[in-house]
Amino acid sequence: MNSWGLFAGSWTRQTGAMSFFTPLEPEPPQERMQAPPTPIWLRPPTDEIPVAVPVARRLARVPGAALHLKRIDAHRDGIVVVLRLDIRLEDDLSPERRAEIEALLDPRRHRAGAERGFRLGVTTAQGSAEQNGMDGRGIVRRMSGEPPQSPQLTMVDGGGSGTSDHWTSKVGAWLWPLPAEGDVTLHYVSDAVGILEGSTTIDGELLREAARGVVRVWGDSSP
Repeated sequence: MNSWGLFAGSWTRQTGAMSFFTPLEPEPPQERMQAPPTPIWLRPPTDEIPVAVPVARRLARVPGAALHLKRIDAHRDGIVVVLRLDIRLEDDLSPERRAEIEALLDPRRHRAGAERGFRLGVTTAQGSAEQNGMDGRGIVRRMSGEPPQSPQLTMVDGGGSGTSDHWTSKVGAWLWPLPAEGDVTLHYVSDAVGILEGSTTIDGELLREAARGVVRVWGDSSP
């Protein structure tokens, strides 16, 4: 565009002369689409800063694999259990076990083999629950209606990273509600990785004490 064209539009606005272009119709007001809130029994609230409970411990160690409880994040109405699963090639593995580990470390198979093959459950004074995935019709059904009468354990976080020799996976599960009394027992097993069924117990009062220190993101500064 030449310099005259640059000034022409300005001259038209300043002088109030009729524009060549037909005035645009005003845009209709846009309605803001809001997704329905996820029920508290399926996900931890996003407006809380949880309190990390230091309960790190080894849960299982087998040739080529190790499972650890990293921590528990306490919310006012539940807890997030954070686990770490490591798989690696080791020098003293048997030929059969080496083949199993190599298959789990294969980028084309590790997620399906190592992560999907891990199972987690809980027992509290209110009952027991097995881990639910975040897909399928079951989630849709649990999103509606009244809160469940039994504890719910839902997968809320996961993923992994590593190399062809070592892979680390993170597993996070939301337990609702926060047990009002008694301890929490975690149950775990992974046939795919070769981790036998086991359990560990967490002091419930430790979790409830931590939950009392949770801070709200948009509330006042006091817990």
